[in-house]
Amino acid sequence: MNICKHIVVRSYDFWHTRRWALLSVVVLIFLAMGLYCLTLSFSSDIRSMLPDKDGHFREDFELFSYAPFSRNILISLEVTNPNGPEGVLEEAADRITGQLKPPYFQQVVCGISQEQKIQLFAWIYEHFPCLANNADIKSIKEKIAPAAIQRQLQENIRILHSPESVILKDFLLQDPLAFRELLLGKLQQLNLVSGFSAESDYFLSADSRHLLIVAETDVSITDYKGSRELLDALYATLDEYVPEGVGCSVISGHRYTVANAETIQSDLRRVLAVSVTGLLIIFILFLRHWRAAIVFLVPLAALLTGITAAGLCFPKVSSITVGFGAVLLGISADFGLHVFFGLQKKDIDTRQTLSDLTKPLSFCALTTIGVFSVLLFSALPGQRQLAVFSISGIFAAFVLSLFVMPHFLPEKPVLSLRKLSLPHARRSAVFVWLCIFLVSLVPASQVEFDGTLRSIGMIPDEVLSDELQIRSTWGGIRDQALLFSVGQTEEEALQKNDDLFRLLKSQNADLSFLSLATLVPSLETQKENLARWDNFWNKKEQKQILLKDLEEGGRFCGFTSDAFEPFFTWLGRPPQPFTPDKFAREGNDKMASPFMARLKDGQYAVLTFIPDEDSVFSLLGGADLDVKVVSNRKFSDRLNDETVRDFTRFFGGSVVIIMILLLLLFRDFKKVLLAFVPVLVGLVIMAAAVSALGMKINLFNMVASILVIGLSVDYGIFIVCSVEAESDDAIRNAVLVSGLTTCVGFGSLMLACHPSMHSIGTTVAAGIVPSLLCALTLLPYLSYWLLKKRRSNEHTC
Repeated sequence: MNICKHIVVRSYDFWHTRRWALLSVVVLIFLAMGLYCLTLSFSSDIRSMLPDKDGHFREDFELFSYAPFSRNILISLEVTNPNGPEGVLEEAADRITGQLKPPYFQQVVCGISQEQKIQLFAWIYEHFPCLANNADIKSIKEKIAPAAIQRQLQENIRILHSPESVILKDFLLQDPLAFRELLLGKLQQLNLVSGFSAESDYFLSADSRHLLIVAETDVSITDYKGSRELLDALYATLDEYVPEGVGCSVISGHRYTVANAETIQSDLRRVLAVSVTGLLIIFILFLRHWRAAIVFLVPLAALLTGITAAGLCFPKVSSITVGFGAVLLGISADFGLHVFFGLQKKDIDTRQTLSDLTKPLSFCALTTIGVFSVLLFSALPGQRQLAVFSISGIFAAFVLSLFVMPHFLPEKPVLSLRKLSLPHARRSAVFVWLCIFLVSLVPASQVEFDGTLRSIGMIPDEVLSDELQIRSTWGGIRDQALLFSVGQTEEEALQKNDDLFRLLKSQNADLSFLSLATLVPSLETQKENLARWDNFWNKKEQKQILLKDLEEGGRFCGFTSDAFEPFFTWLGRPPQPFTPDKFAREGNDKMASPFMARLKDGQYAVLTFIPDEDSVFSLLGGADLDVKVVSNRKFSDRLNDETVRDFTRFFGGSVVIIMILLLLLFRDFKKVLLAFVPVLVGLVIMAAAVSALGMKINLFNMVASILVIGLSVDYGIFIVCSVEAESDDAIRNAVLVSGLTTCVGFGSLMLACHPSMHSIGTTVAAGIVPSLLCALTLLPYLSYWLLKKRRSNEHTC
């Protein structure tokens, strides 16, 4: 440490007569940093807060982007005026779908016409032999029993005498035994949206008060610019074509992206403005000299340095990291304030003052950098970026304060330190703080963790309201877990999907889930189904027996002898296996597309939707299936576990680093414990406040707790050192004002609307305020009481 003091003093002597050259060099350096910062691109991507050391997190997040609810926008129209004209929803839907076009919208549907339904059903019926599995063959056996044939033919007579015969007559002759009922169950396996009427050409709810529009887009939900343009185009269309008396709700992942990005941008302007204004007010009230403005410039230089370092180390700088700059402004001002107040003593020797300040300032910088350095080992790239940003900014503030700032401060004291000082603490402070500490222990022990992305993301009330409304009307497909059957080829992916379907059905026949396997199986499965079909009808002359039974039953019901010829023609002409492309072209391209995806690595994936429940996941246990499970609930649980582990690891690491540095500084266990008192008080009261406010420790509260440790111990270091000094006025004033600047920084974050930034501000303020008050009111008394017997025999810090 003597070497550091020597370097500081020699540097001061060297630059004292060259101060303007020094200023020129510093200005050029920071001008270059400013120009570099203007070239940086800033990101609001939530992926910066996903662990990247464990590939499962990033992979799961990427797979979520292939889900229909990520690619699709759901628009729900609702009749709000029951006395409005009939057909108003249908008319509005037709206009809206006609306006939503590329480049933002690739396919928009608001229903399936009767003609399309008939075409789809006819195509599926034609290919029924390719789809008939063991369960279907078993059902067919029951349907061709003589008694069952008689009942079905009588039902057919009833239908032919009803208005339905206009549509169903041809079907009844081609499908006299209602094999179509088996196909309806297969179609339901692809029904992503529930609650709509089957009779309507539109996705119309059963009460005819709601209509659903589904718009598919290629715009990624992580693309802010594209999301903003897409939503602008969507809202412009809705504003123009949604009539009076009709409400509109929209669900889209793009809304969350835009809401988070725009909230952060708005917060940055507000937070930085409040933080800079607060520092200016403190400057005017406490520093009182125009040349002391350099103290105010130190935090700005630290901010530039932090952004530059983050830009050099990472492809994109997170907007949340820049928002943290408001906090860095308050933290980095501490070093300049201690130098400024140190030089306000009467009859000062600047060289000696700088020498005396070097040791405590160096250790304060080391402790703050030390606690941030533990974040360098975080699994979250956003926290690592925050660490680089903070460490570089704090180091720049330390260097500027000791090596540059003294050359430009007033040469004579301009303040009366005694006038600014707080009164000395009394013995009663011990009792007061002890009571506060003990009372805070109970709620502090009840603090909980929340590692979910929702806890750090911005969810506007109107977005949440739309989500709840659409879920209540059309079902909660967004709450389903996803199973990805992935293959190098489309056929391989379909085969794996077929194996998954058979496993789920064999484990729980009553399980309700959505799968493409029933309607578009792999070519291999289709060949197996065709072989089973041929074997069933040709074995024991089953076809001839059925022909005889149908003719007898038909005569009894009044059918002619050749009435069922279309049925037997179909039965004798099995189709060829088909591919998904053929199904899309000839059947319906809207049915299968939500279940199929082409991944970024070129692989093919087939999606299966299952209930997001542990009992369902257990059905997959032990099965030799190459299936990727993506569960929002499990994703959040794993992220929460990672948060708890990180918090424990970082908290413990920070405490160890602090204790080691304090031992190196003081070499006295009593002084170490005294310096740690504000840390302990701040952490306990912070945890109690978080619990009392109903908050939880999340990814950003974790950073906040580390900040409380680093900043609180700095207050402890200076107050303990002040006990050994001849006069503690300069140090106590510096602690007071630096505490105020820190509170301004965190107070400005409390004004942020974004949960992550607001969370940091609220949590750290809840810890820093009590630790500062403790350092100024309790710690001086404890230090005098424990160290007074040795003051005359020991050197100052």
